[in-house]
Amino acid sequence: MMMRYFQKAVALVAVSLCICGAASAQTPQAPDGAQMEREVTSLQSELAAATARMTELEGVYGDLPWTRDKTDEFVALGRSVDALRAQIIAIGARLAGLTAANAAVAANVSVAPLRASLDTYGGPPLPATVAEGAALAFETTVRHPAGDSPHIANLSWRVLDSAGRPLPGIANDQQVAESGTTKSYGFTFRLGDFPNGKYRMVFTYTPVLDQTQAVTVESGFTISQPIRIARVVVSPDTAATQHANTLYVEQVPHLFVYFSAGDLSAVSVDFVLRAADGSERYRKRVERPLKPGEAETRVGLLPDPGIVREGDDLVFSATLIGPDGFAVSREVPFAVRGHTASINLAARLTSNEPVPFSIEAPSYFTPPLRVELSPSSATASLTGATSGTLVAIGDGDGALRAMVTDAQGRIARARASFVIVPAQPPAVAATPPAQSNAWVTALDSTQTPQSDDWVTALDSTQPAQAPPPPEPPQPAGPTIAEALATFQSQVAQIQADKQAGLDAIQDKQQTEMQNFLQKQQGAQNTLSAQGKAGAATVYWVVYVEDICGPQNGLGCPSVSVTSGPQPPATGFSNPNPSAPGRFLRVTKAYGTLSAQEAQRIAAGIQNRTLSTSDYFPITRRSVQGYEGFSGPLVRHGPGVQAR
Repeated sequence: MMMRYFQKAVALVAVSLCICGAASAQTPQAPDGAQMEREVTSLQSELAAATARMTELEGVYGDLPWTRDKTDEFVALGRSVDALRAQIIAIGARLAGLTAANAAVAANVSVAPLRASLDTYGGPPLPATVAEGAALAFETTVRHPAGDSPHIANLSWRVLDSAGRPLPGIANDQQVAESGTTKSYGFTFRLGDFPNGKYRMVFTYTPVLDQTQAVTVESGFTISQPIRIARVVVSPDTAATQHANTLYVEQVPHLFVYFSAGDLSAVSVDFVLRAADGSERYRKRVERPLKPGEAETRVGLLPDPGIVREGDDLVFSATLIGPDGFAVSREVPFAVRGHTASINLAARLTSNEPVPFSIEAPSYFTPPLRVELSPSSATASLTGATSGTLVAIGDGDGALRAMVTDAQGRIARARASFVIVPAQPPAVAATPPAQSNAWVTALDSTQTPQSDDWVTALDSTQPAQAPPPPEPPQPAGPTIAEALATFQSQVAQIQADKQAGLDAIQDKQQTEMQNFLQKQQGAQNTLSAQGKAGAATVYWVVYVEDICGPQNGLGCPSVSVTSGPQPPATGFSNPNPSAPGRFLRVTKAYGTLSAQEAQRIAAGIQNRTLSTSDYFPITRRSVQGYEGFSGPLVRHGPGVQAR
């Protein structure tokens, strides 16, 4: 008996689980289904408790004979299980009726065929083929069935390829609850870089309570484009294949577009640079012949000098246009930033008092570093490679700017602001009070004032003292106007003395500063003169850089040291036959009176520990050759120019 009840309870638990799962899957938001799900959950909990208790009693009694009158608890459990079974059967009947009613209602659903258009709903019909960047719009009309309560359904949009696989990222799902209404539903998207082929847009209307009544409509389209852009790249590297989001100001931005063009024999490329506000900064079209069948082709461009500046936020776009007018575009943003240094300097300076400062260059800068200072309302001088002394002048606001250049030609800028306050004047001795007929003397009393306020002190509440003996009459004191004039004269004299002291201090400090600067200039002149008199030979560091092939634009530099009173031949040579007016080689020279210095420079440039821009002018090179320079091609150190 006990085992029979136990087995029956276990079976009911299984039945309740099946009904609960069906209700949960088919009626997640239907009002009746939700209520029935809660009822079944409650019944399931009660059955689980009864089963657990029966299992416990099974362990106590085992297979011993027993009767209902001896086990009242089993009697109660049996009645409870019978009642639970009846309730579950009733709920099952209600669910079956609800599903049947929903199926009958769903049979009245009407879904119109998809309407496909280009750009927007109601736009022109889709052409025979579409390409990357095209906007596709699909729309349908659904007539929802009427009923006593809203009819709940799921709507889904999917794009499938020729193998029936959904395209990732192009999908939409929504749930609606309508009764007796007719509504339009749509889905629009823009084509990305999808392979050529046939595709289908599929719309599915699925009733929540009976998924077997789903209705599906679809519309096909074909993607076909002769040109495909793989990527667009901005980079300082001529061989770059990946985009750089940020360039430093000294780096030259090379613009590239990588693409495939199938069997096309030629293509036009529009290179465009736009600022963050959308304004066009640069545009150039390049015509490029192609070799049919190439898997990937690259076209690059070097913008004109001055187009890209520090602080710019730009967008580079490349548009490829085929002979038949087909065009496809791709764009990428990038920023141009400068290197940042910092200046350690007090924010409050005293006029004409020297204070130390130091400059911190970026940690990745390569020494040696060259520092240039631009002080405002101050005089600054370097005492070390990145440290120095600053003397503020006058009063008010001032600033110190620094530009740090490393061995690779990278430039970092820094700025420090400060406030200048006047120096404290020397103490001026107070003028003792006059002992003559000053009106203060006339007010003097033999009584001691009791506070700092002489008026209050004269109006004291202390007992009156015996009157002093009569004094001989004194001559009349000055009037108030005369006393005030005397006081103002004394104040003016104090101010004049103060200003004279400030002027004397400032003159002395300026004289000391001028003497210091003159001594430094004299020492430099002496060294230059000694170098001129004692050197018999000038040593020339010669730097030659060739274009390694006119097409790839790579440089092949070489460094050597020669000697002689005249610099070696410099300039541009070897005209580039593919670019008239431009050259394949440039030769530069730097002269010094020291053979050791010349060897040090040559070795440093060869192993890249020294920057060529520290000794030679900067020449600009494009993929077509050298095309300009920023100064004389011959430079020299101290003492050489005088020869």
